[in-house]
Amino acid sequence: MSLHKKRPVGKTGIIMKFCKHRGIKCINLPIVITDQAEPIVEGKIKEEKMDSLGFKVHILENGDRVVITSPHGFRFSDGTESVEGASHEAADMIYVGRTMVEVRPRVVASKLSLEEEALATLASLNCEGEWVVVPFMVVAALREAGLRDDPRFSNVVAFNATKETRRSAPQDKIIDIDSWAW
Repeated sequence: MSLHKKRPVGKTGIIMKFCKHRGIKCINLPIVITDQAEPIVEGKIKEEKMDSLGFKVHILENGDRVVITSPHGFRFSDGTESVEGASHEAADMIYVGRTMVEVRPRVVASKLSLEEEALATLASLNCEGEWVVVPFMVVAALREAGLRDDPRFSNVVAFNATKETRRSAPQDKIIDIDSWAW
């Protein structure tokens, strides 16, 4: 049983939709519809590539869509796996600026910032899935800018590893899908 309608291949258009989360209007993005994203069939897990920006969208076993902003793949606690992540060009769209401020000799604190382009990208991705997984530094930059509770970024989270893999090497970590970092 297909959960999606057949896509009109080759047709161009604009992504303009409302998030199911709080009815927030997304940013318009030009797209070209391709046949790369097959329909999702019940019990079958597919990974789709967002044509317009180059970020991967992974479908969890429970149907949640996870937008992956890292160029690395991830393993999830439900047993699904995203082999590769976003393109490096896409990942660079969410650049976090760091300014070092000397607190005392040989000790610095960093001030984090996100440019408007990064904020616009995050706001757009917020509408693409239930979870937008970003590096924790992005979450910290949103908090520092006073934007952590802004509804445009309500689905933007970092990941927590499962209890069993918290102390493991990065490539061995498994994302806990029941505990996202706010």
